[in-house]
Amino acid sequence: MKKLLILAALLSAVQAEGTVGSKAYIEMGLGFTNMYGGVRGLSDNQPFTPVANRTTPFFQYETNNIKSGWGGTQFSSAVSMGYDCKMRDSLVVMGMYAGGGYSGGLYKAPYDGVYSSKPTALGNYASSAQTFNISFREKGRIGVGFRMGLAAGSFLPYVRLGWAMHFMGAQIKRPNADTLALEKYNVSKGVSALTVGCGVDYQVTNSFIMGAVFDMSFGQKAKFNFAKKNILWAPGKIDQTLSARLKPTFSTFLVTAKWAFPTCN
Repeated sequence: MKKLLILAALLSAVQAEGTVGSKAYIEMGLGFTNMYGGVRGLSDNQPFTPVANRTTPFFQYETNNIKSGWGGTQFSSAVSMGYDCKMRDSLVVMGMYAGGGYSGGLYKAPYDGVYSSKPTALGNYASSAQTFNISFREKGRIGVGFRMGLAAGSFLPYVRLGWAMHFMGAQIKRPNADTLALEKYNVSKGVSALTVGCGVDYQVTNSFIMGAVFDMSFGQKAKFNFAKKNILWAPGKIDQTLSARLKPTFSTFLVTAKWAFPTCN
């Protein structure tokens, strides 16, 4: 029993000498996000063939191709909780965080290969190319991660690595093949992503910390399936193959404010 008490005392002493300044915190951030739409195209490969015996204008689709690119800058916000631990006699600070937010990532891409056709007086079909948009937007995100930094006075520069789930929506605009009316179709999907970033904190007071962080979030390839939306490929013909494949990347910059709660010294 005496040996156990001595061992416990030694472990307590090691713990007391091992960490200092550990704290939990609540963080809020405001900033902006850009989204790169890594689009792999629409899998709509129906050949263009005139519909017989049509006496009114109609739409009919051929293969659609859309391009990758960066979207415009969008508002971004985040709320998270975390825990940091600083080693005694060391500048190293390690911590974990978890939270969520809204990055507003938006990418719009034009696609072509859509034709407007109507019969002429000779019974032939006059066709002209049309251009419409497909858009991808982030509706929200959650994530967890680990960060490590070096304490330098009141400053804490750090790097971080984590995982995020981006809740995405895709919207395609197409004319109804029968009525010619422009219609919108929406599909939602969660996209898993690897997040890497860097930032810096400045300790204003013992309990209030200001900072900034920049993250890159690399999403996996996701398929947005429009096949069940009853989209007409041609008059009276439902498109059962239409889908869009996306591999999104988000770049996010946030100005942050932390409220810290020391847990041990």
